[in-house]
Amino acid sequence: IKFANKKIADAEEKIMIMRQRVAFFEISSSQRAEHAKAKYDESLRSGGKPWPDKEELALYNSVTRFHRDKLAWDRNKGIKKTVPRGTLKTN
Repeated sequence: IKFANKKIADAEEKIMIMRQRVAFFEISSSQRAEHAKAKYDESLRSGGKPWPDKEELALYNSVTRFHRDKLAWDRNKGIKKTVPRGTLKTN
């Protein structure tokens, strides 16, 4: 019974963490959408910056790549990147 209760508590904790992640990603995606819409509207005005901004896009891609890639430590080679299955490997 003690082991079963421990497994239930662990599963409930994982569910809570996943719910928090879902909420975080929903909030961050809505904020990103509002930011992109504001920048796009700004680009339509006369004298506005071109959209998408090259520097901002490069920064966004590098952060996305950092979050997507898995880093592993190899004792002999140091940090080793492993790209998740089904994604393109980009440098």
